[in-house]
Amino acid sequence: MTVGVPQLERYRLGELLGAGGMALVYRGYDRELARPVAVKLLADNLAGDPAFRQRFLREARAAARLSHPNVVQIYDVGELDGRPYFVMEYVEGETVAQRLHGYGRLPTAEVLAIALGVSAGLEHAHEAGVVHRDIKPQNLLLPADGGVKIADFGIARTLDGTAITEIGTLLGTATYAAPEQVAGLPVTAAADMYALGIVIFELTSGTSPFAPETLTQTLLSRERPTLPSLVDTVVGVAPALDRAVSRCLSATPDSRPTARELQRELAQIEVELDPAEPLPREPVEQPRPSFDSQPTLVRTRVIESEPTGRELTIRRHPSHVGVASVVALASVVLLMALALFLHLRGGGQTGPTPSRPANTTPAPASPAAQARALSSWLRANSQ
Repeated sequence: MTVGVPQLERYRLGELLGAGGMALVYRGYDRELARPVAVKLLADNLAGDPAFRQRFLREARAAARLSHPNVVQIYDVGELDGRPYFVMEYVEGETVAQRLHGYGRLPTAEVLAIALGVSAGLEHAHEAGVVHRDIKPQNLLLPADGGVKIADFGIARTLDGTAITEIGTLLGTATYAAPEQVAGLPVTAAADMYALGIVIFELTSGTSPFAPETLTQTLLSRERPTLPSLVDTVVGVAPALDRAVSRCLSATPDSRPTARELQRELAQIEVELDPAEPLPREPVEQPRPSFDSQPTLVRTRVIESEPTGRELTIRRHPSHVGVASVVALASVVLLMALALFLHLRGGGQTGPTPSRPANTTPAPASPAAQARALSSWLRANSQ
């Protein structure tokens, strides 16, 4: 047992995984089911409001009904000394924010894989009547075995509409908040799509569409400025991706695509790998040159609506120029060997030279005969 860590009857809490103004997240262990879990405890200052505490528990239980490969599963909800908590699936891996920080920006193929997985998870949640309201790279997890999972369902919906959405507390996630969310208007599933559009923009370009001074003005005026176009920010970006992001970032919620519509748009984008893009997580295999007729293999990533981590094989046939060079080299070697054989045969004999009529030239031997002679000479001199 870790000193200073609160303990639950069923769950043993270990190391602190993360801490913020809203909650503490511990790595835990489910004694009954013998599995690792993550336990999020609401901060003391938020748990002190009875109305807020009850609303949090009610909506966390609603989020616990979600079950989707792209959503972190909530297993249990309860209270510890008046502090609400929920127990969720423990995901081994990294966040999208950490991935972005390590590479600056991500390849288009990986951006599409993340966006497709997130939109699939949002579609499932929206159909169940649950709105996340805090989609951002820090809340998107990349499991070590592949895919993407949305975290923090059950807490974001509750926090919206309470005192913590005041300007001073919204600073951490204001970049991804929809215009109606910043203005304090009713928030729907369209706000999640706006936030996902900002995430795609950031992953593709490596920069936020908001300058720091613009973001400050946004919070004070509660109005969103006109955002830059993705195609004007990133050289060579697919126009279809730019159109999809622009729709997500529409100022009018009704003009934004649903999660299902966005999946259809992204799935139709043909990805052309840009050599200027950062390297993928694993180095690409470089096979040795082959001079036969079999194609060589190059590995890259496959794009699907739900990332599977499978690989796409691209076949490239070897150059015929390389094959011709090998044939030419072999011919030169054969001619040199034949010349050496003829030289030795003419000057290396020890017996008398047979006589032949003057002014006569022996007929040249055929290639087959020369080959037989060369083979006989080699056998004779090797004994």
